Amino acid sequence: MCLCDAFNLPVIFLMDVPGFMVGKAVEHDRILSLAIRFVEALGNMSTPTLTVTLRKGFGLAFPAMNGSGLGSSGLYSWPGAEIGFMDPDVGVNVAYASRLDQLSPQEAEAERTRMVSEISLATSPYEAAGTLELTK
Repeated sequence: MCLCDAFNLPVIFLMDVPGFMVGKAVEHDRILSLAIRFVEALGNMSTPTLTVTLRKGFGLAFPAMNGSGLGSSGLYSWPGAEIGFMDPDVGVNVAYASRLDQLSPQEAEAERTRMVSEISLATSPYEAAGTLELTK
């Protein structure tokens, strides 16, 4: 990106990021610090940037790929893309694990499926357009 900025070349991001990996190996390899450097370089760019979310844009990886808040010249999304804080499958496991553990396996699976479909409605690009400044 710094090279593109130096020669005034615009940058196009074709985004498909399900989020950042987590765990000890990721922390040991300092992946997040490299991502922070990437975001810093992106924030310092003066050339135009254009972002298109093709499939997924979740978590901190979304803004790290010029998803929002960094002055993108255009932020677009494919109609079938999913954008949000966390993938709905993962989000239900994280937020409602204790609640699902209290149910029988069949009830838990039915409730989990219901919750995932409910939360999935909020990950549409049409929902994100209002909150994340999507252009189209």
